[in-house]
Amino acid sequence: GGAIGGTRTPKEGSAIKQEITLTEDSVITFNWNYLTNDGTDSIFGNQDYSFVTIYNTDDAPGDRSISILGDSTGDISTPIDYGSTSFERDTDYQFFSSEVLPPGTYIVGTGVVDIDGTGISSGLLVDNFEVVPFDFSATAGLGLVAGVFGLSRLRRRFQNK
Repeated sequence: GGAIGGTRTPKEGSAIKQEITLTEDSVITFNWNYLTNDGTDSIFGNQDYSFVTIYNTDDAPGDRSISILGDSTGDISTPIDYGSTSFERDTDYQFFSSEVLPPGTYIVGTGVVDIDGTGISSGLLVDNFEVVPFDFSATAGLGLVAGVFGLSRLRRRFQNK
């Protein structure tokens, strides 16, 4: 409900959500591609957008947020045929990775929102959702720093010879 980015007034959209329970620190990843017939020369002036939201079910509603994946800024190019639907522009598949999430129960949602009219379409393709355990101990961190330091010293030694 309401506007996103100050001037975007949603008219319609589609979304999907999934509840997941993490038992250890993890990162959520997926691939996405935003498709649209909207653009900066839109009749209505405001651009459609796609989004992701990831929040802990213990979060208060005011603490939940969304992140914009792609929107319709930019020029429209040659139509792209996606079977029975044609879109005039896409972002190509891109990679999304969340911040490290502590154990808990989360809602993960993705969607697309149509702004200021229903005559111009947009869509969102999502694929390869994964929950990736994040295991980074203090010992591993010190080992990584020592390794980088050692490699830079070794590199300088070879450059000086």
